[in-house]
Amino acid sequence: MKLTTHGNTHFKGAAKNLAKELKRQGFEVSHSNALNIAAITLGYKNYNTYKAFNQDENDIAPVSLRDLQGIADRKIQRLYPSIKDKFVVFPRIQSQQFNALIYREEDEDKDLYYVVFEVKNNTTGRVFYSPEYDSILLFVYPDIQTGTNDYVINLNDMDSDKLFRSYFDDILHLLRTKDWAIPDLLQDIMELMEALVATRDNLREINKSKIINDDLESIFNKASEKA
Repeated sequence: MKLTTHGNTHFKGAAKNLAKELKRQGFEVSHSNALNIAAITLGYKNYNTYKAFNQDENDIAPVSLRDLQGIADRKIQRLYPSIKDKFVVFPRIQSQQFNALIYREEDEDKDLYYVVFEVKNNTTGRVFYSPEYDSILLFVYPDIQTGTNDYVINLNDMDSDKLFRSYFDDILHLLRTKDWAIPDLLQDIMELMEALVATRDNLREINKSKIINDDLESIFNKASEKA
């Protein structure tokens, strides 16, 4: 079968050829199973996952870097829907390296508001540092796609110069046992921890300064009303 390079036709043709070859070798599979097998060999979970990534694009090379970036952005948005309703920008802190945000943590008695930092241009939008609690917050529950609840890694007041060398491998070893610890998330954690080696002490000092005060709730609410 001659396969074309338009849309999804080439993939379905490959799956059909795969089914024929398996049948020739004595293994008869349905067309849907062949689609899943073909998708898995390309690194996807199944054919539906393949379609989710490729339904908007064909195999013709994009004509510009902007097109390439658009494809990448759409894939990221499908994988990691925005959870920014939990955060608002904290305008009193400007940084070239971090986004400074106010996080509202819902509590049965009274909601808590505190400043968190994320590395700019991270992939998942799920990884933050809280100087208030000296913790890394990973928004990965109930799953990595929605990430409405956090998983906390407490840095235990470890000296910053030891943080990356002594603690980083332990954290990665722990996270690799989690089914939500996908490569994008691990990469974002790595970039955050590398940044914290040089900036964590400063961020904690800023958090203790007058710039952080009881206005966090009002800033959060005003920003939410405008959104």
